[in-house]
Amino acid sequence: MVIKHSKATKLFAAVLAILMVLAVTPATAFAATRKSVKSYKINFQQSATYMQKKATAVKKGTTNLTFKGESGLIKFKAPKKGYYTFTVTNCKTKVSSDNNCYFSVYKNSPYGNYITSQQVKTAGGKGSTLWLSINNHAFDNYSNAYGKPIKTRSAKKVKLKKGEMIYFYKNGGSKGMTCKLTIK
Repeated sequence: MVIKHSKATKLFAAVLAILMVLAVTPATAFAATRKSVKSYKINFQQSATYMQKKATAVKKGTTNLTFKGESGLIKFKAPKKGYYTFTVTNCKTKVSSDNNCYFSVYKNSPYGNYITSQQVKTAGGKGSTLWLSINNHAFDNYSNAYGKPIKTRSAKKVKLKKGEMIYFYKNGGSKGMTCKLTIK
């Protein structure tokens, strides 16, 4: 005896199968990556090769960063030629006196084994530093947003060749500061 199924029954079975697969997939498969950034004070007398070894690597997508010290170095290696946008958001710390921090942008110099600051497009114009508020504090310097919190800063349309490295040096804020870095 052959049982006939209607199109609605087949569609319902397909949707149910997809829901079951999603239910058993661990939530971490959809969550952002977490990275702990080692404490590092930048020294421009050190070679770019040395700094590459000390920097914490991140990939495209969203990464939740936790800084082990007041400063840290992050690197991103372009998987292919193109334009990339780097967005830093949600900077928080448990120290109430922390007001703001900054991320300076660097690239390897074409003229030697060192890094050099990189001008990038931001919401406030061109610059080589992304200033942010911590814990939603009012911003107290270096910005047209004086007296207002700056929760998000982006370096927009940064052109990179395949394999080219870009660095973000975070300074300010205390040990244990967290923030989110999204690379598109």
